[in-house]
Amino acid sequence: MNTFIFKDRETALLGLEEKIKKKVSEKLEKGIYSSEEINNVSKRKLDILPDLEIEDSFRRFHYLYGNWDITKEFQITSHRPFIGPFIALAKKLIRFLVRVYTKSIFKQQAGFNRDLILLNKEILKELKDLKKDVEVLKGK
Repeated sequence: MNTFIFKDRETALLGLEEKIKKKVSEKLEKGIYSSEEINNVSKRKLDILPDLEIEDSFRRFHYLYGNWDITKEFQITSHRPFIGPFIALAKKLIRFLVRVYTKSIFKQQAGFNRDLILLNKEILKELKDLKKDVEVLKGK
């Protein structure tokens, strides 16, 4: 089954492409997904950057778009068997105490990051339009 193609080399290296294809195939066999649904999804374009080719700058934009919110909490764990839960608890307590003082600053930074992402989105759209205009003027 070849319902979709990954253009991202990192995804292929991690083996994610094969895992996703396998899960989609299993769901198709079980009747959870239909071929029509798969075709509809594969025809959709990214709503973040509609009609833009994926180039290096666009790939960087996607990374930034996914990581602009610095207020997101991440899970704290430890691999150590006996003392690990205590280390994780101590880290969570320290994070809580630090966040009391830094929460407003992080919110301001996240808002600034979001605004920059939206501005970059508009700039990339304009760049795409300008590239089209240049191609037209060159007579391609």
